[in-house]
Amino acid sequence: MQIGFASRTRSLQKASGPYKHEKDEYPFLEALLPPHTRKRKVAFGTEGGLFSTRLAVPTVVCGPGDIDVAHKPDEYVALAQLDACDAFLARLIGGLQ
Repeated sequence: MQIGFASRTRSLQKASGPYKHEKDEYPFLEALLPPHTRKRKVAFGTEGGLFSTRLAVPTVVCGPGDIDVAHKPDEYVALAQLDACDAFLARLIGGLQ
């Protein structure tokens, strides 16, 4: 018995390379970050580019954890990172009210 599988895909967006962060581009969000937060360019993709380019929605991608251990075997997020993320989201919600 043979089982076959066929699929068709199409690209929704081409990768445009690492994002170039301009200093103080999002001062409201940057003010909510914990002190000494490391901001850096990253070489991975998210749906953020779709929101930004196709929908013209300004987009910031952030989250807990360390990208060096994410999306690979034995990935993890430290509890302290989850706590910091929770505090950031609380400040963000408070700032939007």
